[in-house]
Amino acid sequence: GPLLEVLAVRPGDVLAAGAPVARLQRAGDLWVKVFLPETEMGRLAVGREVGVTVDSFPGRTFRGKVAWIGARAEYTPRNVQSPEERRHQVFAVKVVVEDPQGVFQSGMAASVAVDGAPPPR
Repeated sequence: GPLLEVLAVRPGDVLAAGAPVARLQRAGDLWVKVFLPETEMGRLAVGREVGVTVDSFPGRTFRGKVAWIGARAEYTPRNVQSPEERRHQVFAVKVVVEDPQGVFQSGMAASVAVDGAPPPR
């Protein structure tokens, strides 16, 4: 079911018209956006399972699944001619996170690893 996040509002606060007081989020809507260098694109595909870690839970790895890979480079240097320069071209990747215990919070920083390899930077 939906999760309710009450924003920083207290009884007696005066709010502007239309100001949010709470946010609804479905449990299955947790995801992480990472940026993968072009040279690593062959490592991922939609549906691939990955490991997700967050600083709040050191030593614990959560399951994630690649839901989407961007079709265009997000950051592209002006002149891409060499393999070294292609390393700086990155593609956005959306990873949906499994969180059955409900420990993730929106906005937490996370790292994603594929098959135990270091996370993309």
